[in-house]
Amino acid sequence: MNHARFIRPLRALFLIITWALIAVPAAIAEDGDSSPSNRKKVVLIAGRKSHGPENNGIHDYPWMVRYLKMALEKSDLADSVDVSIHLEDWPASGEAFDDADTILFVSDGRDGDNGREVPHLASQERVALMDRLMVRGCGIVVIHFSTFAPDQYADRVLQWHGGYFDWETDGRREWYSQIQTVDALVRPSDSGHQTLRGVEPFTMNEEFYFDIRFPDDPDWSPVLEVPSLPAEKPHGTVVSWAIERDNGGRGYGTTCGHFYENFAIESFRKSILNAIVWTAGLEVPRNGVKAGFYSMDQVGEYLAGAERGEAERRDSDDGNFYADRPYWYQPGHPVNPAEPAGIRTLPGFVVEKVYQVPAETGSVTALTADDTGNLLFATQHRRGIWRLTPASLEGDGSETRVEILGGDAAEFGWAHGLLYFDGNLYVTVSEGNDTIETGVYRLVDRNADGEMDSSQLIVGLKGAGEHGPHQIVPDPEGEFLYMISGNGSPLPEKVEFRHPVSTTGIDHLMPPGFDSSSHTDAGWVCRFRPDGSDWELIASGLRNSYDLAFNHHGDLFTFDSDMEWDLGAPWYRPTRICHLVDGAEFGWRGDAAKWPAYFPDSVPPVVNIGPG
Repeated sequence: MNHARFIRPLRALFLIITWALIAVPAAIAEDGDSSPSNRKKVVLIAGRKSHGPENNGIHDYPWMVRYLKMALEKSDLADSVDVSIHLEDWPASGEAFDDADTILFVSDGRDGDNGREVPHLASQERVALMDRLMVRGCGIVVIHFSTFAPDQYADRVLQWHGGYFDWETDGRREWYSQIQTVDALVRPSDSGHQTLRGVEPFTMNEEFYFDIRFPDDPDWSPVLEVPSLPAEKPHGTVVSWAIERDNGGRGYGTTCGHFYENFAIESFRKSILNAIVWTAGLEVPRNGVKAGFYSMDQVGEYLAGAERGEAERRDSDDGNFYADRPYWYQPGHPVNPAEPAGIRTLPGFVVEKVYQVPAETGSVTALTADDTGNLLFATQHRRGIWRLTPASLEGDGSETRVEILGGDAAEFGWAHGLLYFDGNLYVTVSEGNDTIETGVYRLVDRNADGEMDSSQLIVGLKGAGEHGPHQIVPDPEGEFLYMISGNGSPLPEKVEFRHPVSTTGIDHLMPPGFDSSSHTDAGWVCRFRPDGSDWELIASGLRNSYDLAFNHHGDLFTFDSDMEWDLGAPWYRPTRICHLVDGAEFGWRGDAAKWPAYFPDSVPPVVNIGPG
């Protein structure tokens, strides 16, 4: 596997590791009991976006499942379902499937040497899991490209959901099934199946797959047909179908789903929603599931609002550190969770979600890559350093693995900075705790067994928390390590040489205000040798910069925060990007004492960003 994407220049992309905690409405079962145990658990899984940029409406799988979640939660059966969505192929934890009543997949699949297997067929472990789920009666829905399956799993998928797109003949890419994109009449079959309730004939422009491979078992039912398709096989014009297994489990497949906008067609929309609730074991309403069509913008606004509401409803007596904090401060509750499809990058860069951090782990505040391409991360208020081994990019069925480090590393955590460099792991312990002193530590794996077996405190640091010491990076030559701190931590006593001209003490006649530092240096950048010696102050006068990075020319930059309480005041300083030249003083002081950028001894920013 090529782990080059995890090297330092993409730190900003990997720090976007997010938590998708799904808000669900209070539901009431048909008998009037609103207990969650009486609602059906619906799990919607989307594959990665393909066929062009996000929002073009073609194979926009993440947006499709977001839409289906909103549609179900605003439908006339909202009180009967709990809906969760999982993007990027597969849930981070197998617990997502616990007690699931039905699972929907919409994703790309493998067509010979092109693409990868659909998510639930991507590895032997996943196939075995699906077998167990099907045996206990869990429902399944497959949409569009998710109907593709190789001969290896033909018998299974015929049992699970009653049909599949057959692309393989004797191990070769030789299609039994066919594809045609056409604007055509779609007609309900005469099977009278529950999923057809409220569905009328309709015309739809779609990339139809047809000549689907169906079982000889008479228990499957055709649902939707396109009579004009040039089919050559039995039941070849059937594009949606259903099956009920001997154990009562239900499956549904449709080859439709190429275009997001087709959900605007009421009968097509109703057929999909009917299929979801039917496979979950619910009775489909006499006129079908009633729900509207929503644009991607409407869906995004709805889900953002739902997550804010869920965060605000959190029980505050669970002893969690964040229980009394506002929703935007709690881990796993961003106002608008970042997903790869919604992140814009420069040409040539790709964003992939490699792991969805469980909420109980807390806020990931430090991240680095070791020399094998694995990611190491730590959280803000918990003990532990985790190793994340990403799944292979080669489509071999491997999955992301996460484990907590043992040895000496087991005593560390509460970190705002991690750096793996030259076989050593440097840890900035920034949050106060009852176990270990705040400061910078070096951990070493002396016997190369993957566990750190010794630790050394390089420097103890006063001041802690979100405005305390943060990240460490190496210079391009590997001669020095550079560390940045916010304005809540004074310079370490080991500093032997000061490059900036500022002096200790407060350099303003007025008494300090609430947010004034007790030291002139405010936020600072120091460098030291990898063995912990030769500490030098490189730059000072920042407010609270968290990370720093060298460009290809060896220039050092950071992003500095603003003081939101100053907004509207003459001395307000916006968030900004600063060039950390040797000896720079950026003049951050509390309140009106800040140095203006035009002071001759104050280094101005490269660019002001704005409130942040």
